[in-house]
Amino acid sequence: MNKIWLLEGSFATHLRFAPGADGAEPLTITFLTWPESMQEFAMGLYTGHNVERPSPAAEMILTLEDFDKDFFSWGGSMFVSERMLQAMALDEAQVRYYEIDDNRSAALVRSKNYMIMQPLLEDDVSDPEKSIYQMERFMRQAPLTPAYVRSIALRPDFEPDCELFFDSFFSTELFCTDGLASRILSAGCTGATFTHPTGFGDGNRLCRTRRGVEKVVGRVKGEEITQLVEAID
Repeated sequence: MNKIWLLEGSFATHLRFAPGADGAEPLTITFLTWPESMQEFAMGLYTGHNVERPSPAAEMILTLEDFDKDFFSWGGSMFVSERMLQAMALDEAQVRYYEIDDNRSAALVRSKNYMIMQPLLEDDVSDPEKSIYQMERFMRQAPLTPAYVRSIALRPDFEPDCELFFDSFFSTELFCTDGLASRILSAGCTGATFTHPTGFGDGNRLCRTRRGVEKVVGRVKGEEITQLVEAID
C-alpha cells in the first residue's frame, strides 16, 4: 500500500461544535482579511488557494471548557496547537502559520496556543481518471471543483517531494507522508485523522493510528471503531 494519507479533522470533533440545547454555539470564528482580498479569500474556500492574511488572521471564541484537541478545521481553515506544530517540525517552505485572537475562549483552549495552518505546496499525487467524484460549481464565479469525493486513486509512481501538500487536482484535499503522520501520532496529538484516500466509507476506510494501519468497522457517538490490519512499530 502506498503510505500517503489524507490529513483531516475528526468527525467527533465537529460534533462538539454543534449548538447546545439552548441554541448557543460553542465555537464562533470571525476570519479577518483585507477588503480588497475578500472575493479571493471566499474563492479560496473552494480551491484551497488562500490569500495572504493579516495578523491576527481570525478571532476565535471557543467556550468548551474541556476542549483540548490539537487539530480541527472550521470555515475552510485548519487550526493546530503549539504541540502539533512542534511535532510536525515543518520548515517555512512547506507551511505558514497565522496568529489568531483567542482572548475570549476558555482557559484550556487558550493554553493550546492555536494557530491557523496554511500548507504552501501541491503535487500531482492523484489519478483523476481512476477516482470517484463529481464536478460542482459552488459559487457563480467559482471554477468547477471536484466534490462529493468517494475515492482518490493515487498515481502508482508517485514519490512525494515534501511531507505535507495539496493535490493539484483535488485542490482542497491535504495529503501527508507516513513519516509526518507518525510524528504527529507519536507526540500524542489528537483531533487529526489520517485516512487512506482510496476509500472513505466505513468498511472500506483505512486509517493510520499509533498502532499502524486500521480498518474502520463502525462508529459510536462519532468516534470510529477500528480493527488492526497492519501493525507498524
